[in-house]
Amino acid sequence: MIPHGFGNDMFCGTRFRWFRGKLLGQGAFGTVFSAWDVDGNDGKGQVVAVKEVELMGSRAGKVEREISIMSALSHPSIVTLLGSERTDTTLFILMEYAHGGSLADLAKASKGLEETVAREYTAQLLLGLEYLHNNGILHRDIKGANCLLFPAMDNEITSAKGVESLKMIAKLADFGASRMFDEPSSGRDPAGTINWMAPEIVLDKHAGRSADIWSLGMTVVELMTGKMPWEGLNTMAVLMKIAKSEDLPELPPGLSETGRSFILSCLQREASRRP
Repeated sequence: MIPHGFGNDMFCGTRFRWFRGKLLGQGAFGTVFSAWDVDGNDGKGQVVAVKEVELMGSRAGKVEREISIMSALSHPSIVTLLGSERTDTTLFILMEYAHGGSLADLAKASKGLEETVAREYTAQLLLGLEYLHNNGILHRDIKGANCLLFPAMDNEITSAKGVESLKMIAKLADFGASRMFDEPSSGRDPAGTINWMAPEIVLDKHAGRSADIWSLGMTVVELMTGKMPWEGLNTMAVLMKIAKSEDLPELPPGLSETGRSFILSCLQREASRRP
């Protein structure tokens, strides 16, 4: 039986059958919607997230790269790829569904997370980022909207000292901008979202794993303030702040010395000085 909220027309592919649900997000290269996977969960059905991309120009190669990278990943802090389907004009990527939304949603609704909670989610994201880097992969678009929340399983460690066990765990998602360490990159292949972008990317210099660390630091600022970094500034002003100044976004009020030290270490202007 199809749960409420899904359409009546079933997509039948070579591997998957689903009924389309609500729109979850929309970006430059496609849309993401929920779907009821008829055959998932051992035939009982399950909700999944589907990324839909129209195969135009260079998009096909980029999406194929995203699928290639995700198919090689298996980690508790990385969103799981379930598979893909392709038609003559469209490519669909099926992923596990984030019932808890994103960390960006949570931080905004909370008007900033408490430092102890932000610290725990950051620790989970660091485990995922460490896994990516150990496997030669750069994420290149870390931000709260790309950190999704899933119900914590009983066997998952979700609490740190002084923090009540969280009901959700955070996972890194959206590998559309990702690439391998040894892949060439240039200004013709911009990576990430400007407000979270490292100086070396804005300046079109060589950008390695340290660029992900910068974006992680900006994400921590976002989590604790409930606002995106540099909120209120236009795009050109943000680019100038990143590329031409020593300024940093306003740090969260009441931040502990440990928290402040962590954020500032991630936001070192010189990439080589970041952790």
